[in-house]
Amino acid sequence: MDHDTHLFFTRCHWLYVQGVRRALRERLSAIYGADWWSRGVLPALPAAVGQRLENEAARMSSQEPGLELHTLLDASHFGRIVAQHHRTAFEDAFSDSPRAFRNFVRLMAARNRWAHLQPISPAQAGQAADLMRQILTALRCAEALEIADMMQNIADQPGDATEELLPPEGESADADLERADPASALRQLWQQAHSYLTLEKEVVLSSLISGRQECAKVNIRIHNTAPDSKDWPCVHFTAVRLNIPGVQLTREYNRHRLPIALGELAPGQMHEIELTLPAKQLLIAEFVVSGAVDVGKLFQFQQTAYLTDEVISAVQAEFAASWSVIAVNDAVKEVLDAITTITPDMKLADVVQVRQSLTNLSAGIDEKRNQIGLLDTEFHLGRESFLGQRVREIVLALVDFNSKVSELDAAIGSTDLALISQAVSDLQQIQLSVLRVEDAIRGITDNG
Repeated sequence: MDHDTHLFFTRCHWLYVQGVRRALRERLSAIYGADWWSRGVLPALPAAVGQRLENEAARMSSQEPGLELHTLLDASHFGRIVAQHHRTAFEDAFSDSPRAFRNFVRLMAARNRWAHLQPISPAQAGQAADLMRQILTALRCAEALEIADMMQNIADQPGDATEELLPPEGESADADLERADPASALRQLWQQAHSYLTLEKEVVLSSLISGRQECAKVNIRIHNTAPDSKDWPCVHFTAVRLNIPGVQLTREYNRHRLPIALGELAPGQMHEIELTLPAKQLLIAEFVVSGAVDVGKLFQFQQTAYLTDEVISAVQAEFAASWSVIAVNDAVKEVLDAITTITPDMKLADVVQVRQSLTNLSAGIDEKRNQIGLLDTEFHLGRESFLGQRVREIVLALVDFNSKVSELDAAIGSTDLALISQAVSDLQQIQLSVLRVEDAIRGITDNG
Protein backbone atom coordinates (compact mmCIF):
# COMPACT_ATOMS: atom_id res chain seq x y z
CA MET A 1 0.00 0.00 0.00
CA ASP A 2 1.14 3.57 -0.68
CA HIS A 3 2.53 4.95 2.57
CA ASP A 4 0.82 8.31 2.06
CA THR A 5 -1.68 8.39 4.90
CA HIS A 6 -3.94 10.84 3.06
CA LEU A 7 -4.24 8.34 0.23
CA PHE A 8 -4.91 5.59 2.77
CA PHE A 9 -7.63 7.68 4.39
CA THR A 10 -9.11 8.50 0.96
CA ARG A 11 -9.43 4.82 0.09
CA CYS A 12 -10.90 3.89 3.47
CA HIS A 13 -13.37 6.76 3.46
CA TRP A 14 -14.56 5.92 -0.04
CA LEU A 15 -15.26 2.34 1.04
CA TYR A 16 -16.95 3.59 4.20
CA VAL A 17 -19.30 5.92 2.33
CA GLN A 18 -20.20 3.31 -0.30
CA GLY A 19 -20.96 0.66 2.29
CA VAL A 20 -23.01 2.81 4.65
CA ARG A 21 -25.02 4.36 1.80
CA ARG A 22 -26.02 0.91 0.58
CA ALA A 23 -26.80 -0.33 4.10
CA LEU A 24 -29.04 2.66 4.83
CA ARG A 25 -30.98 2.10 1.61
CA GLU A 26 -31.41 -1.63 2.24
CA ARG A 27 -32.50 -1.26 5.85
CA LEU A 28 -34.89 1.63 5.23
CA SER A 29 -36.32 -0.12 2.17
CA ALA A 30 -37.06 -3.16 4.31
CA ILE A 31 -39.32 -0.96 6.46
CA TYR A 32 -40.72 1.68 4.11
CA GLY A 33 -40.48 -0.09 0.75
CA ALA A 34 -40.41 2.26 -2.23
CA ASP A 35 -41.00 5.22 0.12
CA TRP A 36 -37.69 4.70 1.92
CA TRP A 37 -36.33 8.05 0.67
CA SER A 38 -39.35 10.21 1.51
CA ARG A 39 -40.17 8.47 4.80
CA GLY A 40 -36.74 7.31 5.93
CA VAL A 41 -34.18 9.85 4.75
CA LEU A 42 -35.80 13.28 4.40
CA PRO A 43 -37.60 13.39 7.80
CA ALA A 44 -34.29 12.61 9.55
CA LEU A 45 -32.53 15.67 8.14
CA PRO A 46 -32.97 19.40 8.84
CA ALA A 47 -35.51 20.96 6.47
CA ALA A 48 -32.90 22.97 4.55
CA VAL A 49 -30.68 19.91 4.06
CA GLY A 50 -33.64 17.81 2.95
CA GLN A 51 -34.69 20.45 0.44
CA ARG A 52 -31.18 20.59 -1.03
CA LEU A 53 -31.21 16.82 -1.41
CA GLU A 54 -34.59 16.96 -3.13
CA ASN A 55 -33.34 19.63 -5.55
CA GLU A 56 -30.18 17.65 -6.23
CA ALA A 57 -32.20 14.47 -6.82
CA ALA A 58 -34.46 16.26 -9.30
CA ARG A 59 -31.50 17.80 -11.14
CA MET A 60 -29.51 14.57 -11.31
CA SER A 61 -32.53 12.46 -12.32
CA SER A 62 -33.01 14.64 -15.38
CA GLN A 63 -29.40 13.99 -16.37
CA GLU A 64 -29.17 10.35 -15.24
CA PRO A 65 -32.58 8.62 -15.50
CA GLY A 66 -31.29 5.55 -13.64
CA LEU A 67 -29.93 7.51 -10.67
CA GLU A 68 -29.75 5.59 -7.37
CA LEU A 69 -30.92 8.03 -4.70
CA HIS A 70 -28.68 6.57 -1.98
CA THR A 71 -25.61 7.79 -3.91
CA LEU A 72 -26.63 11.36 -3.00
CA LEU A 73 -26.21 10.70 0.71
CA ASP A 74 -23.23 12.33 2.36
CA ALA A 75 -21.35 11.10 5.44
CA SER A 76 -22.84 14.06 7.34
CA HIS A 77 -26.30 12.49 6.89
CA PHE A 78 -25.47 9.05 8.29
CA GLY A 79 -25.66 9.77 12.02
CA ARG A 80 -28.99 11.62 11.82
CA ILE A 81 -30.64 8.86 9.78
CA VAL A 82 -29.42 6.11 12.13
CA ALA A 83 -30.56 8.09 15.20
CA GLN A 84 -33.99 8.81 13.72
CA HIS A 85 -34.68 5.15 12.87
CA HIS A 86 -32.56 3.45 15.52
CA ARG A 87 -35.31 1.38 17.12
CA THR A 88 -36.94 0.32 13.88
CA ALA A 89 -33.97 -0.30 11.60
CA PHE A 90 -30.59 -0.12 13.32
CA GLU A 91 -30.84 -1.37 16.90
CA ASP A 92 -29.36 -4.76 15.98
CA ALA A 93 -26.29 -3.05 14.53
CA PHE A 94 -25.86 -0.29 17.13
CA SER A 95 -27.20 -1.16 20.57
CA ASP A 96 -26.15 2.25 21.95
CA SER A 97 -27.74 4.94 19.76
CA PRO A 98 -26.02 7.99 21.33
CA ARG A 99 -22.61 6.33 21.05
CA ALA A 100 -23.23 5.41 17.42
CA PHE A 101 -24.30 8.98 16.64
CA ARG A 102 -21.15 10.37 18.27
CA ASN A 103 -18.99 7.98 16.25
CA PHE A 104 -20.55 9.21 13.00
CA VAL A 105 -19.90 12.80 14.13
CA ARG A 106 -16.30 12.00 15.07
CA LEU A 107 -15.69 10.52 11.63
CA MET A 108 -17.12 13.67 10.09
CA ALA A 109 -14.54 15.71 12.00
CA ALA A 110 -11.80 13.36 10.80
CA ARG A 111 -13.05 13.68 7.22
CA ASN A 112 -12.95 17.47 7.49
CA ARG A 113 -9.35 17.39 8.69
CA TRP A 114 -8.41 15.12 5.79
CA ALA A 115 -10.30 17.30 3.28
CA HIS A 116 -8.36 20.39 4.37
CA LEU A 117 -5.06 18.53 3.97
CA GLN A 118 -4.12 18.92 7.62
CA PRO A 119 -1.32 16.60 8.82
CA ILE A 120 -2.48 13.08 9.62
CA SER A 121 -0.08 10.55 11.14
CA PRO A 122 -0.35 6.81 10.41
CA ALA A 123 -1.58 6.26 13.98
CA GLN A 124 -4.30 8.86 13.54
CA ALA A 125 -5.36 7.48 10.17
CA GLY A 126 -5.45 4.03 11.72
CA GLN A 127 -7.83 5.23 14.44
CA ALA A 128 -10.25 6.67 11.90
CA ALA A 129 -10.01 3.59 9.66
CA ASP A 130 -10.73 1.24 12.57
CA LEU A 131 -13.83 3.25 13.49
CA MET A 132 -15.00 3.06 9.87
CA ARG A 133 -14.35 -0.69 9.90
CA GLN A 134 -16.37 -1.13 13.10
CA ILE A 135 -19.36 0.75 11.67
CA LEU A 136 -19.22 -1.21 8.41
CA THR A 137 -18.87 -4.46 10.32
CA ALA A 138 -21.90 -3.60 12.47
CA LEU A 139 -23.89 -3.01 9.29
CA ARG A 140 -22.51 -6.24 7.74
CA CYS A 141 -20.91 -4.44 4.80
CA ALA A 142 -18.21 -6.34 2.90
CA GLU A 143 -16.18 -3.11 2.65
CA ALA A 144 -15.17 -3.73 6.28
CA LEU A 145 -12.97 -6.62 5.12
CA GLU A 146 -11.17 -4.41 2.58
CA ILE A 147 -10.45 -1.76 5.20
CA ALA A 148 -9.21 -4.42 7.61
CA ASP A 149 -6.77 -5.65 4.98
CA MET A 150 -5.48 -2.12 4.30
CA MET A 151 -5.09 -1.49 8.03
CA GLN A 152 -2.60 -4.34 8.23
CA ASN A 153 -0.28 -2.35 5.99
CA ILE A 154 -0.45 0.97 7.83
CA ALA A 155 -0.16 -0.58 11.29
CA ASP A 156 3.61 -0.85 10.98
CA GLN A 157 4.09 2.77 9.90
CA PRO A 158 5.81 5.12 12.43
CA GLY A 159 3.68 7.42 14.54
CA ASP A 160 2.76 8.23 18.10
CA ALA A 161 0.00 5.83 19.15
CA THR A 162 -1.28 8.42 21.61
CA GLU A 163 -2.01 10.95 18.85
CA GLU A 164 -5.72 11.63 18.64
CA LEU A 165 -7.30 12.40 15.31
CA LEU A 166 -10.86 12.12 16.44
CA PRO A 167 -12.20 14.86 18.75
CA PRO A 168 -13.52 13.95 22.20
CA GLU A 169 -17.14 13.02 22.55
CA GLY A 170 -18.61 16.45 23.17
CA GLU A 171 -21.97 17.97 23.93
CA SER A 172 -22.76 19.03 20.36
CA ALA A 173 -23.40 15.47 19.24
CA ASP A 174 -25.72 14.85 22.18
CA ALA A 175 -27.61 18.06 21.43
CA ASP A 176 -28.11 17.03 17.81
CA LEU A 177 -29.32 13.61 18.91
CA GLU A 178 -31.84 15.10 21.29
CA ARG A 179 -33.20 17.25 18.47
CA ALA A 180 -33.50 14.14 16.31
CA ASP A 181 -35.42 12.26 18.98
CA PRO A 182 -36.89 14.75 21.49
CA ALA A 183 -37.99 13.32 24.83
CA SER A 184 -41.60 13.80 25.80
CA ALA A 185 -42.70 15.08 29.21
CA LEU A 186 -43.91 11.58 30.09
CA ARG A 187 -40.56 10.11 29.17
CA GLN A 188 -38.77 12.67 31.36
CA LEU A 189 -40.99 11.74 34.31
CA TRP A 190 -40.34 8.06 33.64
CA GLN A 191 -36.58 8.66 33.62
CA GLN A 192 -36.82 10.59 36.89
CA ALA A 193 -38.67 7.79 38.64
CA HIS A 194 -36.32 5.25 37.05
CA SER A 195 -33.31 7.03 38.53
CA TYR A 196 -34.54 6.52 42.10
CA LEU A 197 -33.80 2.79 42.07
CA THR A 198 -30.01 2.72 42.50
CA LEU A 199 -27.37 0.14 43.22
CA GLU A 200 -23.88 0.42 44.72
CA LYS A 201 -21.35 -2.38 44.83
CA GLU A 202 -17.98 -3.03 46.39
CA VAL A 203 -15.70 -5.94 45.52
CA VAL A 204 -13.19 -7.43 47.96
CA LEU A 205 -10.80 -10.08 46.64
CA SER A 206 -10.44 -12.62 49.42
CA SER A 207 -8.26 -15.58 50.29
CA LEU A 208 -11.26 -17.90 50.13
CA ILE A 209 -10.74 -20.88 47.85
CA SER A 210 -13.59 -22.93 46.40
CA GLY A 211 -12.96 -25.73 43.93
CA ARG A 212 -9.32 -24.57 43.60
CA GLN A 213 -10.47 -21.13 42.50
CA GLU A 214 -9.88 -17.80 44.20
CA CYS A 215 -13.14 -16.22 45.30
CA ALA A 216 -14.30 -12.64 45.68
CA LYS A 217 -16.80 -11.00 48.00
CA VAL A 218 -19.22 -8.51 46.51
CA ASN A 219 -21.07 -6.15 48.86
CA ILE A 220 -24.21 -4.71 47.28
CA ARG A 221 -26.43 -1.89 48.53
CA ILE A 222 -29.74 -1.17 46.81
CA HIS A 223 -31.38 2.19 47.54
CA ASN A 224 -34.65 3.91 46.87
CA THR A 225 -33.44 7.52 46.66
CA ALA A 226 -36.90 8.98 46.00
CA PRO A 227 -37.85 11.83 48.35
CA ASP A 228 -40.39 10.96 51.01
CA SER A 229 -42.97 13.41 49.70
CA LYS A 230 -46.68 13.43 48.88
CA ASP A 231 -45.91 15.04 45.54
CA TRP A 232 -45.34 12.84 42.50
CA PRO A 233 -43.05 11.10 41.92
CA CYS A 234 -43.02 9.70 45.43
CA VAL A 235 -41.96 6.20 44.45
CA HIS A 236 -42.54 3.17 46.65
CA PHE A 237 -41.07 0.14 44.87
CA THR A 238 -42.70 -3.27 45.19
CA ALA A 239 -41.31 -6.70 44.32
CA VAL A 240 -37.69 -5.53 44.19
CA ARG A 241 -35.33 -8.20 42.86
CA LEU A 242 -31.60 -8.54 42.25
CA ASN A 243 -30.23 -10.76 39.51
CA ILE A 244 -26.75 -11.34 38.07
CA PRO A 245 -27.38 -13.06 34.72
CA GLY A 246 -25.02 -15.94 34.01
CA VAL A 247 -23.46 -15.98 37.48
CA GLN A 248 -23.58 -19.14 39.58
CA LEU A 249 -23.20 -18.66 43.32
CA THR A 250 -21.26 -21.24 45.31
CA ARG A 251 -23.50 -22.77 47.97
CA GLU A 252 -20.61 -22.98 50.40
CA TYR A 253 -20.46 -19.24 50.98
CA ASN A 254 -23.90 -17.91 49.96
CA ARG A 255 -27.29 -18.03 51.59
CA HIS A 256 -29.02 -16.83 48.42
CA ARG A 257 -30.05 -18.17 45.07
CA LEU A 258 -30.33 -15.89 42.07
CA PRO A 259 -32.48 -13.99 41.42
CA ILE A 260 -32.89 -12.69 44.98
CA ALA A 261 -36.33 -11.38 46.00
CA LEU A 262 -35.99 -8.38 48.31
CA GLY A 263 -39.61 -7.36 48.78
CA GLU A 264 -40.61 -3.71 49.03
CA LEU A 265 -38.34 -0.68 49.03
CA ALA A 266 -39.84 2.51 50.47
CA PRO A 267 -38.42 6.01 49.86
CA GLY A 268 -35.08 6.32 51.62
CA GLN A 269 -34.90 2.59 52.38
CA MET A 270 -31.86 0.40 51.58
CA HIS A 271 -31.18 -3.33 51.27
CA GLU A 272 -27.65 -4.77 51.78
CA ILE A 273 -26.44 -8.10 50.40
CA GLU A 274 -23.09 -9.87 50.52
CA LEU A 275 -22.29 -12.46 47.85
CA THR A 276 -19.27 -14.65 47.16
CA LEU A 277 -18.34 -15.90 43.68
CA PRO A 278 -15.28 -17.15 41.77
CA ALA A 279 -12.94 -14.24 41.07
CA LYS A 280 -12.81 -14.95 37.33
CA GLN A 281 -16.59 -14.73 37.22
CA LEU A 282 -16.27 -11.01 38.01
CA LEU A 283 -15.63 -10.52 34.29
CA ILE A 284 -19.30 -11.08 33.45
CA ALA A 285 -20.85 -9.66 36.63
CA GLU A 286 -23.83 -7.59 35.53
CA PHE A 287 -26.00 -6.52 38.46
CA VAL A 288 -29.64 -6.03 37.51
CA VAL A 289 -32.03 -4.60 40.11
CA SER A 290 -35.70 -4.31 39.21
CA GLY A 291 -38.89 -3.13 40.88
CA ALA A 292 -42.42 -1.97 40.17
CA VAL A 293 -44.35 0.96 41.61
CA ASP A 294 -47.81 -0.53 41.47
CA VAL A 295 -49.36 -3.87 42.35
CA GLY A 296 -50.13 -4.70 38.73
CA LYS A 297 -46.50 -4.04 37.77
CA LEU A 298 -47.65 -1.68 35.05
CA PHE A 299 -44.82 0.70 35.81
CA GLN A 300 -41.69 -1.41 36.12
CA PHE A 301 -38.15 -0.10 36.45
CA GLN A 302 -34.78 -1.70 36.07
CA GLN A 303 -31.21 -0.56 36.60
CA THR A 304 -28.09 -2.40 35.43
CA ALA A 305 -24.68 -1.78 36.98
CA TYR A 306 -21.29 -3.19 36.03
CA LEU A 307 -17.99 -3.51 37.83
CA THR A 308 -15.44 -0.83 36.97
CA ASP A 309 -12.31 -1.55 34.97
CA GLU A 310 -10.23 -0.76 38.04
CA VAL A 311 -11.87 -3.61 39.94
CA ILE A 312 -11.64 -6.29 37.24
CA SER A 313 -8.68 -5.08 35.20
CA ALA A 314 -6.60 -8.16 36.05
CA VAL A 315 -9.40 -10.52 35.01
CA GLN A 316 -10.03 -8.49 31.85
CA ALA A 317 -6.36 -8.61 30.93
CA GLU A 318 -6.20 -12.38 31.49
CA PHE A 319 -9.28 -13.00 29.35
CA ALA A 320 -8.10 -10.62 26.61
CA ALA A 321 -4.70 -12.35 26.48
CA SER A 322 -6.29 -15.80 26.23
CA TRP A 323 -8.73 -14.61 23.57
CA SER A 324 -5.90 -13.05 21.57
CA VAL A 325 -4.00 -16.33 21.56
CA ILE A 326 -7.01 -18.13 20.06
CA ALA A 327 -7.00 -15.61 17.16
CA VAL A 328 -10.37 -16.55 15.70
CA ASN A 329 -10.39 -14.04 12.88
CA ASP A 330 -6.86 -14.97 11.81
CA ALA A 331 -8.00 -18.56 11.30
CA VAL A 332 -11.06 -17.47 9.34
CA LYS A 333 -8.97 -15.13 7.19
CA GLU A 334 -6.47 -17.91 6.47
CA VAL A 335 -9.26 -19.97 4.93
CA LEU A 336 -10.44 -17.05 2.80
CA ASP A 337 -6.89 -16.34 1.67
CA ALA A 338 -6.55 -19.93 0.53
CA ILE A 339 -9.71 -19.56 -1.54
CA THR A 340 -8.19 -16.72 -3.58
CA THR A 341 -5.96 -19.27 -5.32
CA ILE A 342 -8.98 -20.88 -7.01
CA THR A 343 -9.17 -20.18 -10.77
CA PRO A 344 -11.26 -21.69 -13.59
CA ASP A 345 -8.17 -23.07 -15.36
CA MET A 346 -6.70 -24.91 -12.37
CA LYS A 347 -5.06 -28.24 -13.04
CA LEU A 348 -6.30 -31.38 -11.31
CA ALA A 349 -3.24 -31.50 -9.06
CA ASP A 350 -3.88 -27.92 -7.96
CA VAL A 351 -7.53 -28.69 -7.23
CA VAL A 352 -6.49 -31.63 -5.06
CA GLN A 353 -3.99 -29.43 -3.22
CA VAL A 354 -6.56 -26.70 -2.53
CA ARG A 355 -9.12 -29.21 -1.28
CA GLN A 356 -6.55 -30.78 1.03
CA SER A 357 -5.60 -27.33 2.31
CA LEU A 358 -9.25 -26.55 3.05
CA THR A 359 -9.59 -29.84 4.94
CA ASN A 360 -6.60 -28.96 7.13
CA LEU A 361 -7.80 -25.40 7.71
CA SER A 362 -11.27 -26.65 8.58
CA ALA A 363 -9.72 -28.84 11.26
CA GLY A 364 -7.99 -25.73 12.57
CA ILE A 365 -11.36 -23.96 12.84
CA ASP A 366 -12.69 -26.88 14.91
CA GLU A 367 -9.67 -26.57 17.20
CA LYS A 368 -10.49 -22.87 17.72
CA ARG A 369 -13.98 -23.89 18.81
CA ASN A 370 -12.49 -26.28 21.37
CA GLN A 371 -10.22 -23.56 22.73
CA ILE A 372 -13.17 -21.18 23.04
CA GLY A 373 -15.08 -23.87 24.94
CA LEU A 374 -12.24 -24.21 27.44
CA LEU A 375 -12.10 -20.43 27.87
CA ASP A 376 -15.87 -20.36 28.39
CA THR A 377 -15.55 -22.90 31.19
CA GLU A 378 -12.53 -21.23 32.80
CA PHE A 379 -14.25 -17.83 33.11
CA HIS A 380 -17.78 -19.15 33.88
CA LEU A 381 -19.21 -17.04 31.07
CA GLY A 382 -22.69 -18.49 31.42
CA ARG A 383 -25.47 -18.59 28.86
CA GLU A 384 -27.25 -15.53 30.22
CA SER A 385 -24.36 -13.08 30.41
CA PHE A 386 -23.76 -10.62 27.59
CA LEU A 387 -20.17 -11.81 27.11
CA GLY A 388 -21.24 -15.45 27.22
CA GLN A 389 -23.82 -14.80 24.50
CA ARG A 390 -21.24 -13.07 22.30
CA VAL A 391 -18.77 -15.95 22.68
CA ARG A 392 -21.49 -18.42 21.73
CA GLU A 393 -22.26 -16.35 18.66
CA ILE A 394 -18.63 -16.84 17.64
CA VAL A 395 -18.91 -20.60 18.18
CA LEU A 396 -22.09 -20.82 16.09
CA ALA A 397 -20.47 -18.68 13.38
CA LEU A 398 -17.51 -21.10 13.25
CA VAL A 399 -19.89 -24.07 12.94
CA ASP A 400 -21.62 -22.30 10.06
CA PHE A 401 -18.24 -21.38 8.58
CA ASN A 402 -17.05 -24.99 8.41
CA SER A 403 -20.38 -26.03 6.94
CA LYS A 404 -19.85 -23.50 4.14
CA VAL A 405 -16.25 -24.72 3.70
CA SER A 406 -17.65 -28.21 3.09
CA GLU A 407 -20.04 -26.78 0.47
CA LEU A 408 -17.11 -24.96 -1.14
CA ASP A 409 -15.06 -28.15 -1.17
CA ALA A 410 -17.86 -29.97 -2.98
CA ALA A 411 -18.24 -27.11 -5.46
CA ILE A 412 -14.52 -27.16 -6.22
CA GLY A 413 -14.68 -30.91 -6.76
CA SER A 414 -17.47 -30.47 -9.31
CA THR A 415 -15.84 -27.30 -10.77
CA ASP A 416 -19.16 -25.49 -10.36
CA LEU A 417 -18.06 -21.82 -10.56
CA ALA A 418 -21.50 -20.47 -9.56
CA LEU A 419 -21.53 -22.56 -6.38
CA ILE A 420 -17.93 -21.62 -5.65
CA SER A 421 -18.76 -17.93 -5.96
CA GLN A 422 -21.81 -18.27 -3.70
CA ALA A 423 -19.87 -20.22 -1.07
CA VAL A 424 -17.10 -17.60 -1.02
CA SER A 425 -19.68 -14.83 -0.60
CA ASP A 426 -21.30 -16.73 2.28
CA LEU A 427 -17.92 -17.21 3.97
CA GLN A 428 -17.16 -13.51 3.71
CA GLN A 429 -20.47 -12.68 5.39
CA ILE A 430 -19.65 -15.07 8.22
CA GLN A 431 -16.26 -13.39 8.58
CA LEU A 432 -18.07 -10.08 8.96
CA SER A 433 -20.19 -11.65 11.70
CA VAL A 434 -17.04 -12.85 13.47
CA LEU A 435 -15.48 -9.38 13.23
CA ARG A 436 -18.64 -7.80 14.55
CA VAL A 437 -18.81 -10.05 17.60
CA GLU A 438 -15.06 -9.68 18.26
CA ASP A 439 -15.57 -5.89 18.31
CA ALA A 440 -18.27 -6.39 20.95
CA ILE A 441 -15.99 -8.67 23.01
CA ARG A 442 -13.14 -6.17 22.75
CA GLY A 443 -15.49 -3.45 23.94
CA ILE A 444 -16.24 -5.48 27.07
CA THR A 445 -12.70 -6.55 27.90
CA ASP A 446 -10.61 -3.61 26.64
CA ASN A 447 -8.99 -1.70 29.49
CA GLY A 448 -7.84 1.09 27.17
